[in-house]
Amino acid sequence: MINEEQFESLLAKMEGEALDFKADAYDLSNEEVKFSLIKDVICMANTPRGSSSFIVLGVKKYPDGTYDLRGIEKHVDEADIQSQFTERVYPIPDITYYPIIYHDKQFGIIEVFPTRIGPCVPVRDYGNRLRQWQIYFRRGSKNDIALPEDSTRILSWFGKKVPPRGAYENGGVSWDKLLLETHNFDSARYFILILSPYTKNRITDLRAIGLIPWIAAFDFDPESDTKGVLDSCKEVLEKYRSVHLITTKDRPIINLRTGTYWFFPRGIVGREETVEIGPWRTWQKAHGGAVTEQIKRLAAACAPTPVTFLALWHDASLTRHLQSVLDATLGAFGDAANIIILTDNLSELQAISDESGAIPLEIPIHQFCSGISSIFQIENGLVEEGLSFPCSSGAPMPAATVLSEKDKFWLEEELDLVHIGSGLVPCINHSFG
Repeated sequence: MINEEQFESLLAKMEGEALDFKADAYDLSNEEVKFSLIKDVICMANTPRGSSSFIVLGVKKYPDGTYDLRGIEKHVDEADIQSQFTERVYPIPDITYYPIIYHDKQFGIIEVFPTRIGPCVPVRDYGNRLRQWQIYFRRGSKNDIALPEDSTRILSWFGKKVPPRGAYENGGVSWDKLLLETHNFDSARYFILILSPYTKNRITDLRAIGLIPWIAAFDFDPESDTKGVLDSCKEVLEKYRSVHLITTKDRPIINLRTGTYWFFPRGIVGREETVEIGPWRTWQKAHGGAVTEQIKRLAAACAPTPVTFLALWHDASLTRHLQSVLDATLGAFGDAANIIILTDNLSELQAISDESGAIPLEIPIHQFCSGISSIFQIENGLVEEGLSFPCSSGAPMPAATVLSEKDKFWLEEELDLVHIGSGLVPCINHSFG
């Protein structure tokens, strides 16, 4: 509860990152005003700080520090305020509402506690004020969109691991965008993998895919369990989740807390009655309906937690299969689904991305795996940050994934290796005039 002395202390302060004054109360019968309330609160909630933030209702504040005590006609029930965030924002910010009488007038105060659960973001677009998954925060006394450097500071404040950046300040756009869209693979979200067949090679450590806590995968490689991606990453994934191999004929009981449901839309080699590797039309007739049903069952189990679908797609011959899965995803999950497509050839998948509203990013799978490995292993204390190479997407590329020890020693003999941070911090014991 806010007392008169605390209220006067707020009145004496200027607007800033932790304080905002509103001349009027929020009229929750107006949709745009509802969205304004949501934006005001999540901006406060996402701004790094050491104490609570406050929104004071009924006070007109002027740039010279003076103010008008206008008061409000009636108070909004706190339950009505809290309900504006349910199913609109994830995670829900920690707030409360206080009514107060001062100089015989009514005022309202919304306190936004510095609880580090977030960032709090809209789960879909709302009017012209809020964009799905966008991070908003306070820049001085104004609400603003978080730029990449702002997001880094915000994520650090929330205790999220901020991974190494690419080697060039103006490069690494795709990798930065991936981390922003996935919220740095925040464990409070659900992640579902969509995967085209992929042939193993020496430079791609597919084990890294198992580091992400997938709740499900739709794998179009019938041999994935024996020769493909699942064969490579299963051992890693099974260290903390139970992996269930599912065909279109199976109807598993879904437990998202500990299980990963690896669906095979084209069947599994070894269960020949499930395999259909013919053209899209034949596959759609045989398995399309069952795949849609499996996606609907997943949607029911996931609600209301937001879900990110990540498609690693490198097979142009199966683009219609991908389109079918994305269509079913949009039908079942609606605005709760955030779809990202990673490929090494954007032109092949641009049309599908446009139709489904997916975010296309040009990140080759070996760069994706290298970046994921770097993020999760550094986060878990398994490896330390060390020598890494620049790449087209900006993903961290540790030298060990590119060079043998012999080549690394040769490179160190022939070149001076300069750290990316060189020049950003003055040398010890050196003074500059």
